[in-house]
Amino acid sequence: MATDILISIYPELMPKLESGIKNFEFRPFVINDDSITMWLYETKPTKLLNAVMNVKPAISVLSDNQHYGLGDNKFYEIINTGRVAYEITSFRWLDNPIDIKKIKTYYGLANAPQNFVYLQNYPKLLSDLKAQTQHQQSSLDF
Repeated sequence: MATDILISIYPELMPKLESGIKNFEFRPFVINDDSITMWLYETKPTKLLNAVMNVKPAISVLSDNQHYGLGDNKFYEIINTGRVAYEITSFRWLDNPIDIKKIKTYYGLANAPQNFVYLQNYPKLLSDLKAQTQHQQSSLDF
């Protein structure tokens, strides 16, 4: 089974995700699935659903061959706040970002996600996003 979720990301983190320096995404929830796609809604001032990344299942300990691009000590500092880490395996920008107004009015989401939203609950949005990415080449696979 595959899980697609919508999460919010601060704009200042996007270049770090794109470059691969930020190679883990930390969240306060665990998604129990082997195939996880995180669709990224960039918060103020951008207010766009404009990128997607694939991640591995959640972990809380780095293996011997894993390192956090912003420092292993920082990894454990974040984990100690009660979060888990999802290793990012690919990141790509969407060719046709979706603004918050369309997300609310056309797709029916009340607000941008505070934690996360299962996109399976919004089949039209998920279908449109997947159709868009099928025509794109992955810009960054890590």
